[in-house]
Amino acid sequence: MFTILPQINLSKKIRINLIVFLGTAVILSTNANAQDSVRVTQTVKGVIRTVDNQQPIFGASVYIPEVKLGAKTNANGEFRIEKVPVGRLTLKVHANGYEQISEDILVTSGKQVNLELEIREKVVKGEDISIIANDAFARINETALSSATTFNVDDVKRFAGSREDPAKMAQNFAGAVGINDQRNDIIIRGGSPLELLWRFDGIDIPNPNHFATQGATGGPVNAINVNLLSNSDFLTGAFPAEYADKNSGVFDLRTRKGNTERFEFVGQMGFAGLEGLIEGPLGGNSSFIVSYRKSTLEIFDALGISLGFAGIPKYDDLTLKANFELSPSDELSFTSLFGTSNIRLEQSKEDSVQTGDDDITNGTDLAVVGSTWKHIFSPQTISQLTMSWVASRFNTEVDSLTTDNFNHVTASTLFYKANSTEASYSGKFRLLHSPNVSNTFSAGIEARFPSYNINEYRTTVRDEADGKPYSLRADGSSFHALSFVNWLYRPSDDWTFNTGVAAQYLDLSKKTSIEPRFSAKWNAAEGQSLNFGFGIHRESQPLVIYFGNPLNHGLDFTQSIHYIVGYENRISNDVLMKLEAYYKDISHAPVESESLNSYSLLNAGANFGGVSNSAALVSNGLGKSYGVEFTMLKHFSNNYYFTTTASLFRQRFTGSDGVWHDGAFDNKFILNLLGGYNWVLSRTFSIEFSAKYTIAGGSAYTPIDTIKSALYNAAGQFGIPYLDEANAFGARNPIYSKLDTKIEFRQNLGSVSIIGFFTAENTLNNKNVLLHTYDPRNHSVKTIYQLGLFPYGGFRVEF
Repeated sequence: MFTILPQINLSKKIRINLIVFLGTAVILSTNANAQDSVRVTQTVKGVIRTVDNQQPIFGASVYIPEVKLGAKTNANGEFRIEKVPVGRLTLKVHANGYEQISEDILVTSGKQVNLELEIREKVVKGEDISIIANDAFARINETALSSATTFNVDDVKRFAGSREDPAKMAQNFAGAVGINDQRNDIIIRGGSPLELLWRFDGIDIPNPNHFATQGATGGPVNAINVNLLSNSDFLTGAFPAEYADKNSGVFDLRTRKGNTERFEFVGQMGFAGLEGLIEGPLGGNSSFIVSYRKSTLEIFDALGISLGFAGIPKYDDLTLKANFELSPSDELSFTSLFGTSNIRLEQSKEDSVQTGDDDITNGTDLAVVGSTWKHIFSPQTISQLTMSWVASRFNTEVDSLTTDNFNHVTASTLFYKANSTEASYSGKFRLLHSPNVSNTFSAGIEARFPSYNINEYRTTVRDEADGKPYSLRADGSSFHALSFVNWLYRPSDDWTFNTGVAAQYLDLSKKTSIEPRFSAKWNAAEGQSLNFGFGIHRESQPLVIYFGNPLNHGLDFTQSIHYIVGYENRISNDVLMKLEAYYKDISHAPVESESLNSYSLLNAGANFGGVSNSAALVSNGLGKSYGVEFTMLKHFSNNYYFTTTASLFRQRFTGSDGVWHDGAFDNKFILNLLGGYNWVLSRTFSIEFSAKYTIAGGSAYTPIDTIKSALYNAAGQFGIPYLDEANAFGARNPIYSKLDTKIEFRQNLGSVSIIGFFTAENTLNNKNVLLHTYDPRNHSVKTIYQLGLFPYGGFRVEF
C-alpha cells in the first residue's frame, strides 16, 4: 500500500499557492477597471444535426436571449453569431418539426465558442410538444433511457474539488461514490471500480490514469485533458447493448473538434499539471488539437523548490486529435493519448522508519491510438469503422527495510517486483439505419486481439501461507469478439422503447455470453416522465486473475442483472429533479475454491495494492446491490447553479464460505451538496465562488486481530497484519465528511482571457480515515488518515 498524494508541508504549500493565486488576482483586478468601458466580444458558431442520422438542419433558429442575438443555420447546418458579449450565457435552438434544445455556454475573449449540437425530430409533425424535451439535460446517446446523466465539460472545470478530473467530477452524480482523497475510483451503486467502462472517442480503454493499477480503472491523476472534451454521458445501470463487458457503469467521453478558422492557444497551471494546448485549421473544415501536460510538482522539484513531500509524482501526457472532412459524405478522425508516470516513495529517509517499512518505486505507461471513418450512405444510413491500439505498462518495486533500535536502516531487500504489459488491437464496425422518425436500428461488431506479458513475483515468503514465494508469469495473446443489435422505437412523442442484445466470446476462457437489454420511457405529463430499465450484463475478469493460477483460465463472466425504475420532473429548462430505485442481482463472481473464506473479486480495485490473486478461484460468488437515489440539479442561469444528490444503498456479497457479508463498498449512504455563484463586477471581470460538501457512511473493513498479528510477526512475517476473517467486513470506519471550496477570477482582455483560481479541499481539515495497518513495534492497530486541508491554485490563459 502506498499513496501518491503524500503528507504535505502545509505552510510551504499554502505560501506557494497563495503567491500564484494572489499574483493572478492582482493582475486581473488591475485590468478590470481599464477594460470596463470596452465592449469585449467573441464569436459563437457551430453546426446543428439530427440525433439519429447526423443530417444537417437548414433554417434552424439559434438565439442567445441574455444578449438578444441570434442567427439561422445554412444548408450545411452551420450558424455563426458575431460580437457576443463575454460571460456565461444560454444558447437556444428551435427548428420546425424538431424538439427545442438549450445549451449553457461560457463566452471568453480568448477562444471562439465552437458547438456541435444534435436535435431530435418530432414524431407528430406540426404539433408543439407538451413536455420540456431534449433540453440541456438530454443524453448524448438517445438509447440511454434510464440511469444516464449528461455533463457539460465546463462542469469539470467549475466544480469545487474536481481537480479538473472527469472522474472526480462524476463522483458528484447520484449512484457514484468517491470518498478516497488519494484516488479517483468511481464506485457505481456498490459495484467495484473494476466494473466501470471507460470509452474515449468510441475506443474502450482499460485505465486512463497515471499511476494506474493493473486490472483496475482508477488512479490518483487522470491522463485525459478536460480542455479537449465535449459534452459526454455517464451511465450507471441497464445501459444499452452497444456497451459490453462491464457490469456497473459507462463513462462515454467524447472529444471536441478543433477550430477550423483560426489558431487558438491555452496555457494552464494547476493541480493536474503545467499544460499547453494549441488548435487550429488544416484546410477546409478540417482541424487539429494538440495538448501536452507535465506534473507541476516535478517542475517545482527541478527548480529546487522543496515542498516537503515523501516522493515527487512525475508524469507527462500528450493528446492529439485531428478531423478531416474528405467529402460531404466522409469524415476521418484520429485520436491519440499517451501518458507516462513514475514515483519513488522512500520511507528509509524518514526519521520514524522501522523494520517492516518499504521503499516503493511505481511507474505506468499508457498509449491509445485510434482512427474512425464515418461514411453517410444516405440520409437514413450511416456507418462508422474504428481501428485502435491500446497498451499499458505497469512497473512496481518494493524494497523491504530492516532497522536497528535507533531507526537506522541496516538492510534493504527486494521484496516484490512487477513488470507487466497489456495491449490490444481492435477493429469495430457500427451501422445505423433510421428509415423514419419512429425507428432507429443499429448494429455493431468488434474484434479484439489482446496480448499480454505478465510478470510479478515476491522474493521472500513474508506473507505466503504455503511457504513458497509468490510468482506470476504469463505471456501470449487471445481473441475477444463483441457484437450488438439495437432497436429504438418511438411510436409517439410520449413513448420511447429501446431493446437490444449484446453478445461476446472470449477465447481465453472459451466462454460465450448473450445479454438482452430493454428500457422504456413514458412522458406522463408536462415535464414529467417515468422510465424503466432491465439488462443482463456480463464482464470478463482482469488478465492477472486468469493467470494468477493455472486453474483460473476457465473462469466464467461475472453476471449482473439490473432492474431500474425512475421518475423525472423537468421543473423548468434549467432545473431537473430525478428519483430512481434499482436492484442488481450478481452471480458467477470469482471466489477462492480451496478454502472457505470471505474473498470475492467484487471487493477489489479501489487501492494501490493490485487485484491479482495466486489462489485457485471458482465462479461461485454471489452479490447484490440495491438502493434509491435523488437528484436535484440546476444548470447555470441567473449567475448561479446547484446540484444535490443523495443515495441510500446497500452492497452485499458471499465468498466461498457462502455467508452474506457487507461489502467493501457498502457505505450505506452518501449526500453531495454542490453549488456556485458567478459575481459579475464589470463587462470583462467576474469572480465565481463554488463549494461542495460530501457526507457518507463509513466503509466496511475486516478488523485486524492484534494478538494473532503479534504471533504472526514474531514468526518472521514482520509488518503483515493478521485479519479477523471470522468477522469479515464486520467493522466500519467513521462517517466521511469533507468540504471543498473554490474561488475563480476571470478577466477578458481584448483577444486574451485570463483565469486564476484557488481551491481548498477539506477546508474544515476533517480527519477522515483512509485505512488501518498493524504497528509491529507497539503491537497495535494504526489508523492512516486521508488528506487534511489541501490547498492549491493555478491559472489559465486563453488566446
